Amino acid sequence: MPSDTRSWSLVDDLKWRQLGLLAVLWLVGAVVSTIFIMHETDEMFDNAMAETANAVLAFETQPGLSGGPAVAEKLALSGDRRKYLSFQIRDASGQVIVRSSKAPVDPYPVSLQPGYTGRGSMRYLTRAIPGTDRVVQIGEYYDERRDAFLGLLAGFTVPLVILLGLGGLLLSRSIGRIARPIEALGRQLQSRSGANLQLIENAGMPEELAPIVDDVNRLLLRLNDAFEAERAFSANCAHELRNPIASAKAQIEYVSRFPDDESNKRRLQSIGSSLDELGHRIERLLQLSRAEAGAAIASSGADLIGVTRLLVDDFVLRGRPVTFDPGNRDRLVVAIDKDAAGIAVQNLIDNAVAHSDPGASVDVLIDTSGALRIINTCPPIAPDVLARLPERFYRERAAKSAGHGLGLAIVGELVRQANGRLELRSPAAGRSDGFEAIMTLPTVLSGES
Repeated sequence: MPSDTRSWSLVDDLKWRQLGLLAVLWLVGAVVSTIFIMHETDEMFDNAMAETANAVLAFETQPGLSGGPAVAEKLALSGDRRKYLSFQIRDASGQVIVRSSKAPVDPYPVSLQPGYTGRGSMRYLTRAIPGTDRVVQIGEYYDERRDAFLGLLAGFTVPLVILLGLGGLLLSRSIGRIARPIEALGRQLQSRSGANLQLIENAGMPEELAPIVDDVNRLLLRLNDAFEAERAFSANCAHELRNPIASAKAQIEYVSRFPDDESNKRRLQSIGSSLDELGHRIERLLQLSRAEAGAAIASSGADLIGVTRLLVDDFVLRGRPVTFDPGNRDRLVVAIDKDAAGIAVQNLIDNAVAHSDPGASVDVLIDTSGALRIINTCPPIAPDVLARLPERFYRERAAKSAGHGLGLAIVGELVRQANGRLELRSPAAGRSDGFEAIMTLPTVLSGES
C-alpha cells in the first residue's frame, strides 16, 4: 500500500488545531451561557408575572379600595407592559368576572389550578384569591421574553465573536513567533551542502531545538572530517605513489628492451620489491584515510589485550622478535573501535620493529595503569626529532629504515578520536637507549575474565 508522501506544515497544522480548539471552547461556552440566559430570563419574567398577580390580589383583598377593573389594571400593569400582560379574575365555574382591557372576553384556555402554564403563544400564572372561590390569572405573550432574550444574547454574543477573532489573531501571531526558530533552523539546514559545512548557529535557539542543533552540528563535523579525509587521501596518494610507480615503470621498460640480459633478473627482483613497497604504502594510506574519517569512534569497546595478542602472534610467525606481557590481566576493554585498535597496535609494532637494532627484541606490555607500552632497542632520538615523529610524512633522515612517515600519524589520529593519549619517549623509561611508545585509551571494562 503506497505511503502518503504529501507535504504538510507543522506550523499551519498547529494553528488550525489551536484555532479549532478555541472555537469549540467558545461554542461550548456560548451554549452554556445561552442556556443560563434563557433560564434567568424566564425566571425574571415569571417573577414579574408574580408581582403583577400580587398587585391584583392586593386590590381584590384590601378593604376600602374601589374603582373597578380600570383601577386594578392601572395598579398592576404599568407602562409598556400593558401590551404584553393582561389578567382575568374567574370564579369557581371558570367564568370571567373581571378582566383588563387587553384580556380576551373568553376565559384563558387554561385550568384554574394554581401555577405556571404555557399554552400557544402565551404563558399563564394562576393564583387563588384568599377567602374566596375565585382565582386571578395573569397572561403574558412570549414575544417580550423572546425580544429580551435575543437582546441579551446579541449583547453577549457580539463581544464574544470579537474576542474570538482577536484571540485567533493573537494565537496565530503567537504560534508564528514560536515557529520562527524552526524556520530559521530550516533555512540554515537548506544552505548546508558539500561546499558549506559550517556549524549551525545555536544562539537564541529554544531548549527544545538545542539537542537537534547539537546532533546536526556533530553530523556536520563528521561530514567535514570525511570530506577532509577524502581530499587528504587524494593528495597523499598523489604524493606517495608517484615515485614508486615511476620507478617500477622505468624498470619494466628497461627489462623489455633487454629480455636476455642476466642483470634483468635483479631488476625484476627490484621491481617486485618496489611493488611490495607500493602495496605497503597503499595500505598505510588507506589506514590514514580510515583514521581521518573517524574510524576510532564506536558504540562498543575493544579488548586491547586480545587484539594485541593476535597481532604479536602474527609478527612472531613471520620471524619477528616480538614479546608480549599482558601483566596480570586477561582482558582489557577500551573505548575504541576494534578495527581501529588493531590498526593502531599494528602500526606501533611495525614502527618499533622497523627502527630496532638488528636482532634486538621488541617488548610489548600492558602496565598496571592499563596503558600499552611498546619498547625497542635503538640509539636515543633527539628531542626535536622526537617531537616531530607523529607528523604526517615526517621521516628521520638518520634512521636505517626511513619508512613512510605515516604510522605514528595514523596512531595519533585514532588515539585522539578515542579521547586517549599517545606518548613517545627516547630513551625508554629506565634505560639509556631505545624508543618507547605509550598508548593510553579510556577504559570501558577492566579486569580478569
